[in-house]
Amino acid sequence: NLQRALVGAVGAWVFFLLLHLVSPRGMGFGDVRLSFLLGLFLGWLDLRHVFLGIFVGFLLGSIVGIVLMVLRRRGRKDHIPFGPFLAAGSVIAVLFGSTILGWYSPS
Repeated sequence: NLQRALVGAVGAWVFFLLLHLVSPRGMGFGDVRLSFLLGLFLGWLDLRHVFLGIFVGFLLGSIVGIVLMVLRRRGRKDHIPFGPFLAAGSVIAVLFGSTILGWYSPS
């Protein structure tokens, strides 16, 4: 559904744009641009996949960031590219999204 895909794209883009405006050093504009395309693609499947892909991307990025800080490879102020985590979250949402969302949907 093209309309649903556009809603997903615009919704993801606005969310990441707001994050970028609040903290430009924390979220680069490349992530904002990428979010539009990922929202478009995932929104074509289902709007819930957009939320799942973004959530999993943040979860993966957080886990890797924490591990890197514990291992003292990165500090709190160091930059870690977020795009790969968004892409990985989107791939997981495409491949396993229906299963994961089924765990949280009423039977």
